[in-house]
Amino acid sequence: MAVFPKSLSRHILHLFILLLSVPTILNATNNSDDGIAPSVTIPLHYYPEYGIYTADLKIGKEPAQTVEAIIDTGSAVMVIVADKVYCPSCEASFTKGAIDPIKAGLLPHNNKTIKLNYGSATDTVTEYVGPIHYTKNFLHQLLMKVFVLKNSSQPASIVGMIEHNIKGDPINTTPFIVELTKNFSRYSEITFVLCADKGKSYYQLGPVKLPPPLVKSRLSTSQFYEIATSGFYDENNKPIAKTLKNYGGAILDTGTGGFIVLTPHLYKPLYDYIYLHAGKVNRALPKRFWQENYCIPRKDVDFSSLPPIKIGIESMKDNSTYHLTLVPTSYINRAGCNEGEVRFVFNPSLPPNFYTAIRNHNARIMNGSHPEMVIGTALFNQYAMTIFFKPKDAHHIVLYENDGLCDGSLDGVQPNQGYLIKNDPNSSLLSKP
Repeated sequence: MAVFPKSLSRHILHLFILLLSVPTILNATNNSDDGIAPSVTIPLHYYPEYGIYTADLKIGKEPAQTVEAIIDTGSAVMVIVADKVYCPSCEASFTKGAIDPIKAGLLPHNNKTIKLNYGSATDTVTEYVGPIHYTKNFLHQLLMKVFVLKNSSQPASIVGMIEHNIKGDPINTTPFIVELTKNFSRYSEITFVLCADKGKSYYQLGPVKLPPPLVKSRLSTSQFYEIATSGFYDENNKPIAKTLKNYGGAILDTGTGGFIVLTPHLYKPLYDYIYLHAGKVNRALPKRFWQENYCIPRKDVDFSSLPPIKIGIESMKDNSTYHLTLVPTSYINRAGCNEGEVRFVFNPSLPPNFYTAIRNHNARIMNGSHPEMVIGTALFNQYAMTIFFKPKDAHHIVLYENDGLCDGSLDGVQPNQGYLIKNDPNSSLLSKP
């Protein structure tokens, strides 16, 4: 009979206990009066200086260690920042919180270290296995692979929300969203309500009461969350900047922050139109603001004189084009600026200069993906979005006005509430009324 060292035996026993406990946790979470899994709301933190959103995760055995991780619809992998002892370069982390994987009780997986290259960003990660809590409810726990940073040129904790491994990514694992939804058998839809400074932001697993839908658009079969766009229009639906064909690709990427990245053939005519119709006060703003995305004081901008514009989105209704309005406060926002400043967030070709935007941009290049638009949170701060994962051959999104969701005026689920198991004293979220 094989004899294991005591330390290894303890690790094997620990993993065995975790493996036994997870099915119990999952089954308990799945209980409800009607046999349908309850919905769950995960609160989000907003960082206007980048236009990104983060969620709290508790990693490891109790007392679990807390990190904030960027919620990123442009990638598929979960990467967690380690403390400065394990990862000296992580001291300059873009996100809050760090873990000690040993103290957290995480178990090494294959003792495997992986190097990740994303253009200017380079990471080295180590594979571990351990528990992850995604709300304060002790039942909301997953046992999954955790990729912990060992070294990084641009450290940040990230939760990739794409439901499959991305081609060419050296990490091959079951994505967080698949673990979270039990391969979409527990939840087959996820709603993002991103409110910027208008209210409390969250994402919702499972059904949620929403305002009337504005547009339903099919997701393409690309590696990313990609819909079809026909370009930009004025308030009377007259074309301003058209895609090269009837429709081009628009990738929905919260990791790009508060920016919208465009190809030059879309950017130039759109910029010309907005500048021409911006009014005398705005046309007198510094050239660097208009031409180089430089930040300026918000008080210098006359938002009332700026024109609304519309994005053409292919609708599943008769394959027609829906014209979705983008207001001036969406396309001129704080993304990447200091408090009290704003910038013109349409960006020609190159991604914004921060970790997730660069990382996702280079992942798209590696996959041969050349969208005509990459839409960040500039749009989603104005519109809530639900991604429907079933039926598999008809994945699609639906967009909604988010005002009533952000200010709490819509009946039903309110910000920071969730549908949880009744009488759970460990949860700070509220039970279903």
